[in-house]
Amino acid sequence: MNIKHNTLTTLTLSLLATSAHAQQINTRAELELILDDQIIIEDFENVSVHSGGSFPLPNPATAANSNNAVHTGLTFTAETSLSLFGGFLGGEEDVYLRAVGDLTIEFDEPQIAFGLGNLSGSGYTVTLHTRDGSILDQITTTSSGFFGYQSPTQGISSVTFTHPSATGISINNFTFGADFIPCPADINNDNVQDFFDISAFLTHFANEDDRADFTDDGQFDFFDISAFLTAFTISCP
Repeated sequence: MNIKHNTLTTLTLSLLATSAHAQQINTRAELELILDDQIIIEDFENVSVHSGGSFPLPNPATAANSNNAVHTGLTFTAETSLSLFGGFLGGEEDVYLRAVGDLTIEFDEPQIAFGLGNLSGSGYTVTLHTRDGSILDQITTTSSGFFGYQSPTQGISSVTFTHPSATGISINNFTFGADFIPCPADINNDNVQDFFDISAFLTHFANEDDRADFTDDGQFDFFDISAFLTAFTISCP
């Protein structure tokens, strides 16, 4: 092997020192890097809505109860009603989800990160919940437009947008797709990710054991190391 054990250990410890925690994401480009090829974009735009017009959605709206561009894996719930609205500027190519009152978005599977586009206005209280239902974070938005959040070590099960005075909220798209996996790098299966898992990975990697083939391509190279390091930043429940 050209890659020495101490090199892998150094890389691992370095990554642990700088691993991402639960935090707001500032740009869609940053979100796309996190989601990579698992990205799913719910843009509502395969529904034809006349510019300036709207029609009601089931509340809550899911793929199971709606034929109106609601993607599998998401549930949209409003305080009173949900609708799809055709924007005046973009017409049928600019379809918004509109919620009267608060808007809650729930995931079928907890997510590592998500983002939404063209949040209408500012001053929203954004409440995020972990996979066990506890509050992960609470943020007040300071501007309209993109809002994103990541939680690679706990997972995000739902997010709620509320406003002290606005009667509703509109979003142009919603992006998600990377399911949270509780213990991806628990190599020794003891429900804890620690140095012993690093040691086990090193041993499997040196022996070209399938348990170290994190890219599942039959090769044992830097890409497996990189995948293990990324997985190791996601902690066990």
